[in-house]
Amino acid sequence: MNIINKHVQLFKVVIVISALTGITDKLVSISSTNTSTEIKEKLVREINEQHLLLAADCGVEVSDSIRIGCDDITELYKKINCDYDPLIASNIIAYGELLSTRLGIAVLNKMYANCSLIDTRDIIRVNYDKTKTLYFNFLDAEINYNQLKDVSFEQDIVLMPGFICSKMYNGKYRTCLMGRGGSDTCGSLIAYMTNAELYEIYTDVDGVYDSDPNKNDNAVLKIKLTYDEAYNLALGGAKILHHKCISPLKAKRILCIVKNVNESKCHTTIYF
Repeated sequence: MNIINKHVQLFKVVIVISALTGITDKLVSISSTNTSTEIKEKLVREINEQHLLLAADCGVEVSDSIRIGCDDITELYKKINCDYDPLIASNIIAYGELLSTRLGIAVLNKMYANCSLIDTRDIIRVNYDKTKTLYFNFLDAEINYNQLKDVSFEQDIVLMPGFICSKMYNGKYRTCLMGRGGSDTCGSLIAYMTNAELYEIYTDVDGVYDSDPNKNDNAVLKIKLTYDEAYNLALGGAKILHHKCISPLKAKRILCIVKNVNESKCHTTIYF
C-alpha cells in the first residue's frame, strides 16, 4: 500500500497483478491430459485454500468469489478429453490472475474509494494470427501492439489481471495467455495504451542484473539501461525482464523502472 500511496497523490495508478506463488504451475497441471482427476481435485482445493489464507491475513472476505472461480476451473477441466485443447487450457490457466485480482480488489476497496477492477481481456484485444498454431495463439501469444487502441480510466486506481488478453477466433473474443513474463508484457501494453508517464516493475530483487543474483553472488546490477540494452539482456536470459515488454515502452518512450517490492534504494532505470 505504501507504493500505491506514494503514486496516487500525483498520478492515476494502474496495477497489473500476477498470480499468487505456485498457482500457475498448479493450473498448468490441471489443464494437462496427463493429470488424474483425483490430483486435479486436490490442486483445486489447494488453490482455494491458498487464496483464502491470504485473504484472512489481509482481513478481507472473498470466500464466495474464490469458490465460484474454483468451481469454474473444475467445470473447465471436466471438458478436457484425451486430446489437449489450448482453448480450454488457456481459460484454466488464466484463473491464476483472475483469482488474485478478486482478492486484490477486495483489499483495495478497504483502502480507497475510487478504484475498480477491469478485465484485461476487455482492453487488450487483437486478431487471431493465422500463421501460428492454436497453441501459440492461445498459450504463448505474441501481441501486435499496433492493433491496440489508446484507453483512459476515470478511476484513481485500476486493478487489472496480468498475463491474459483476448483474440478474435471464430467470431468471438477468446482468452489467451502471453507466455513467460506475460504480466510484465501485459503491463507494458497497458502503459502503451494509456500513454503512461512511468512504468514500474516490482520484483524480488533490486533490478536487472547481468545474471541471476539468486544463483550468482557476483551478479552485477545494471543501474541504467537503454531500451536496446535491456532488450538484449532479456533476450540473453535475464529473467527479471522479458524481451516482449520492451518494444511497447520504446515505441512511446515510456520510462521504466525495475525495483524491489521492498523498495530498496537500488533499482534499474530503462530509458530512451
